[in-house]
Amino acid sequence: AAGVKGLSGPWWFWLAHQGWEFLELGRLWQILLFVGLIIWVVLVFRAVRPNFGKGQDRWGVVPFYTYSAIAIVSFFGFGLLYHPGTHLTIADFWRWWVVHTWVEGIFEFFAAAAIAYVVTTLGLAPKQKALRAAYLTASLALFSGIIGVGHHYYWFGDPDLWLAIGGVVSTMEPVPILLLLLKIVLDSRHSMTATQESFPYKWPMMFLGASAVWAFIGAGVFGFIITTPMVNYYEHSTYLTMNHGHTALFGTYGMLAIGLMLFALRGLVRPEAWNNTLLKLAFYGMNGGLLLMAVCTLLPVGFMQAWDSFVNGLWHARSEAFYERPLVEAIGQWRIVPDLIIIAGALCLVTFVFRAMKHLKPAEIMDGDPVEIPSAEIAPATAKDQSAPTTTPA
Repeated sequence: AAGVKGLSGPWWFWLAHQGWEFLELGRLWQILLFVGLIIWVVLVFRAVRPNFGKGQDRWGVVPFYTYSAIAIVSFFGFGLLYHPGTHLTIADFWRWWVVHTWVEGIFEFFAAAAIAYVVTTLGLAPKQKALRAAYLTASLALFSGIIGVGHHYYWFGDPDLWLAIGGVVSTMEPVPILLLLLKIVLDSRHSMTATQESFPYKWPMMFLGASAVWAFIGAGVFGFIITTPMVNYYEHSTYLTMNHGHTALFGTYGMLAIGLMLFALRGLVRPEAWNNTLLKLAFYGMNGGLLLMAVCTLLPVGFMQAWDSFVNGLWHARSEAFYERPLVEAIGQWRIVPDLIIIAGALCLVTFVFRAMKHLKPAEIMDGDPVEIPSAEIAPATAKDQSAPTTTPA
């Protein structure tokens, strides 16, 4: 309340709200988050340090994953390069390097690296084949993400040529996403049709598959329809942008985070405590709810708002006159249905995690030891295999 009334002075920027859309976090908390990311990447490097030793391939799957983690931390730091006195054009430039480039370029780099690590660890794809696909995906994602961010520059005072350059290059963003989708479908087609008994990593791979699908739909399709210069000029900051943001961020990176979490938990939790029913409910709840939210609420309102912007101007499309239309209000009220479905799915996931954490396996790997997944945890051993257990290197 003190900040809203202007009584907190400069402390409002540091402790409450920076005043920028999508980067609202107070600067102090933003710095602490940045420090947390640095600690995270240090922990990652500490775990994989043996892969950077003498004679090791420093461009293999694990180092590639480490480089993507370093990129995530580095690009988030661009959000610290402005302050309250920075000119709008300069400040908004760095803001979009976090909101767009960090998310749509660097996160895709990380996703390609993480998925390559998972599929090679589980033996679903040859290491060299997975690496080639991951490098191609990451290269295209970085190029289209870094140059494609230019279609935002026009809106804060840069030359209008960026609207064309950024818009055209941004249309390439679905290409690496499509490659990522095809890669994970081909590499994990066994897990999609497998039962829990034949493939214990079924649900971690299902969430990773959902991440790739949402990357194609949210970042690819929904991003493409708002990226071309003519469309972007009228739809900027409408619900079409929200539709793209919700499906691309939660659908892609939320599902990716859940998939990686479950992949790690699968090796930590006792098999008898692994509840596939809860994971199934969580998977279909969160993905089904997100699909309903996008198709039945955000997308239709976005099309109406973009048309209103074309006819009456952007100021009118974002005014109370538009949001108070009976149909827009009805759609907004109906949105509680998909929201509740997502919440129900999330509660199933939280319940699963808390239950699973009570049944952890005893620690058997010492600090610095290589991590291996027993082949029996990837596919059930036959009678012949049981007499001579083998391991699959991570």
